Amino acid sequence: MGRTTSAGGSRTTSWSGSSLLQPIADAAGLSLAQLAVAWVLQNDNVSAAIIGASRPEQVTENVKAAGVTLDIDTMTAIDRVLDGVVLTDPSLTRSPRRSEVLG
Repeated sequence: MGRTTSAGGSRTTSWSGSSLLQPIADAAGLSLAQLAVAWVLQNDNVSAAIIGASRPEQVTENVKAAGVTLDIDTMTAIDRVLDGVVLTDPSLTRSPRRSEVLG
């Protein structure tokens, strides 16, 4: 949750709000990475979670979040922290028209 990218990858912004998410992760008994994965998997605006890892232990850590269900209060707390950072407009993630791809 440290970066946001708009449709087409045209805007990337660094964000250092993880310190605001740490207490939420602690209350849920999760690492920040697990909280992020659980939030993405439960977020209605996300159709697929693409998770990267550079070390095997990161994969192990991320997989632990697959079975986590965050309660509504936790989801709301995360959404409050991310307000203005995460774009949730479905029109920004539409598939390109054939003419846009082929010219």
